[in-house]
Amino acid sequence: SRFEGHGQKMSRFDGESEELDPLAPLDFPVYREEFQVRNVCACCEAGMGELDLRLIAFRHRLAEYDPKRSSNVVLRSPHFDGTILIWSSGIFRVLGATSEDDARERLATAVKQVRRIIRDVDEAAARKARIKNFKVVLVTAFSDLHAPVRLQALSDSLSECEYDPEISPRLTVHFKDIPGKATITAQGKVQLFVKSDFHSVSKVLHRVREVCAPFHI
Repeated sequence: SRFEGHGQKMSRFDGESEELDPLAPLDFPVYREEFQVRNVCACCEAGMGELDLRLIAFRHRLAEYDPKRSSNVVLRSPHFDGTILIWSSGIFRVLGATSEDDARERLATAVKQVRRIIRDVDEAAARKARIKNFKVVLVTAFSDLHAPVRLQALSDSLSECEYDPEISPRLTVHFKDIPGKATITAQGKVQLFVKSDFHSVSKVLHRVREVCAPFHI
């Protein structure tokens, strides 16, 4: 499967190669496993050593820097939504990308822009500019179970969950063996937060389907 472009979906149909008994009762609704990526957060090192954030903020027309409020520079682009965060240690982080390739491309563009800024001040450091240790740190995705869920009953059956209908209409499920969590509404809408790669998103959604299956209305 590929993840390209804003809001592109990844889908897989279950049961295509299985022989199902048409007389067997269905314990829960049959639906597609489908999720839509909304945000990819990734980071990398620029290889240029310590960076002068004041210089970057002064020379980049779309940079924002307030050392009293934050320790990083915020770069914005007129060409796409999202931002790039830059720390003096040389760490770059992208927020708002739509795929791993999109995140890598946005980070590469930001590194090139910063390289041009510091080239006049430190040419040796500018020559070392390159993306190192690229890593996806968070993927946010949405899905639909296509069936209502009895959240109170689901909450009573799970130990690793948070649910207080007086505070929020969503139930939050945490998974010990997968670096991520999911929020579920009574209508069956799911929001996934995975601190890893796209393969783990599918794993989290599969686990959500498993725990919700007995509690569909």
